[in-house]
Amino acid sequence: MPKLILVLILAKTFILANIFETLNDFAYSKSSNTQIQSQDVKLLTLYDKGQKCAQILVSKNEIIPFIFFDACKKFEKSDSFEQFLNSDFKELYFSDNKEISNAIKQIQATMQDIMLSYKLNRDIKGTMSKNPNLTFLEPFDFEKGGTLLYKVDNQACVLFKIFNNINGKKILQIQGMENLNKSCKLIINSPQFKSLSYNFRDFNSYILEQ
Repeated sequence: MPKLILVLILAKTFILANIFETLNDFAYSKSSNTQIQSQDVKLLTLYDKGQKCAQILVSKNEIIPFIFFDACKKFEKSDSFEQFLNSDFKELYFSDNKEISNAIKQIQATMQDIMLSYKLNRDIKGTMSKNPNLTFLEPFDFEKGGTLLYKVDNQACVLFKIFNNINGKKILQIQGMENLNKSCKLIINSPQFKSLSYNFRDFNSYILEQ
């Protein structure tokens, strides 16, 4: 029995020595080999209400929740959280988002056209006629207002609502629509669109007339 214990100790020591040597050699060369593979990763630290929530490893192939702190222990065994990281989050993170930025610019331009047309002419027919993505959602009353529908990929995506506020001033609000269209979801969930649409209290109101 003592001989067996000695053999096990020596074997364990030999294995550790090999691992230490492999790591030591990598520290010198800083390049992958048959014994050790490396890849560039980013470490994201997520906070919730000022408290550390989780640390997430991001590589080119995979996104892995690494450590969960007390504030986010509920996500530690959540399949939906990891699925989100390796689907929607991963796709957004590795895309250049140019298509989304261009779509937001088009929405902003449409919004500016509506506001300018209404301020100058108290009418938006000119804007409607030159924008194929814009249509009336309902019969439009130029005194009371109405709702215009903006399409993305020929699917309803954004609402431009014109109505009188409590002071009797005509205002414009922009709102995203719940939509299964992927392009639309990416647009209305983007920080650029959300800042255009609402603040922490309510929807943003853009005055159309003084």
